[in-house]
Amino acid sequence: MGFFKSIQLKKLSDEKLVSQVRNGVEKAFEVLYRRYAKRMLFFFAQKLQGDQQLAQDFLQDLFIKVLEKLDTYNVEKSFAVWIYSIANNMCKNHYRKVGRSSVEWNDKSATPYETSSDFGHDDSNEVFLKRLNLALESMEESYREIYTLRYRENLTIQEISEFMQCPQGTVKSRLHYAIKALSVIINKQSNGN
Repeated sequence: MGFFKSIQLKKLSDEKLVSQVRNGVEKAFEVLYRRYAKRMLFFFAQKLQGDQQLAQDFLQDLFIKVLEKLDTYNVEKSFAVWIYSIANNMCKNHYRKVGRSSVEWNDKSATPYETSSDFGHDDSNEVFLKRLNLALESMEESYREIYTLRYRENLTIQEISEFMQCPQGTVKSRLHYAIKALSVIINKQSNGN
């Protein structure tokens, strides 16, 4: 019976899983964790300059906060936006404590985007990913963040709008300019400039 319950839970939306967790179904929280852990680890690694150990610590703290604050979550809203907001606030608080206002990408050894199995192992993909990573590192933070939320974290325009607390038109505009800037940078890299 537990196996079938687990399969049924995996089919539920995030919001319905939260309702199940509130009703005491522990497996529902496990499904949420599996659904978001990898994405949130990547988010933290990006925000924390590629520090994998700190990202792991933040990931654990995040899910503790999620459990503690679950009663404040409104199931009428997107769970993804809610969890990313908590994660983003954790990073902001961290940088406030260490005395920096934002992430600085000057440390070239801290590459937030690793070559991933999602893209296969073909050399052209690896070359492209390296160029993309370098281009993203050189962009201003707002463009890098919006690109990551849309194309790495797969949030919708509406979810990004809620997360960034700006109109959807602004999100679309920033996304457009981010992609345009990436294209210019990658083309320059390709041409050896």
